[in-house]
Amino acid sequence: MRLRLNQRGVSLLETITVTGIMGILTALAVPQFRTMREQSNLLSVQREVLSAVTVARSSAILANASRQLIFTPPTTITIKDTTGTTTYYTRNLKAYGSVKMSGSTAISVPFDARGLLNPPNAVTMTFSNGTGQSTTLTVYPSGKAALG
Repeated sequence: MRLRLNQRGVSLLETITVTGIMGILTALAVPQFRTMREQSNLLSVQREVLSAVTVARSSAILANASRQLIFTPPTTITIKDTTGTTTYYTRNLKAYGSVKMSGSTAISVPFDARGLLNPPNAVTMTFSNGTGQSTTLTVYPSGKAALG
């Protein structure tokens, strides 16, 4: 059998080898993609919650009226007036996959007309994702929020 120097194409063995290598690399990468997606979802929830705190506080100052930010586990955020009759803002965290608020009862963060917490007690809540990562949010009596 004579080999030609200008042969083109690949053999079946080469194709199977490359396909096997690609399969192994894909199998190794898929769990990392899940972890990255969960981390991204947790980061998105952090931003959403900080945004809700800012909107509630700003709304109270702008309207010169009290506002109440309500976190209802596992996934709902609402801003209402203190009587609870008017809803200004509602977000559902279900879009962020397995990220949930801890606890079983609603957590209320009441802002007065100056944007301060009334009563002046810091409020802390925890958010976690499906991979066991978690973050806490604390709203201080000054109305400022911090992740920690």
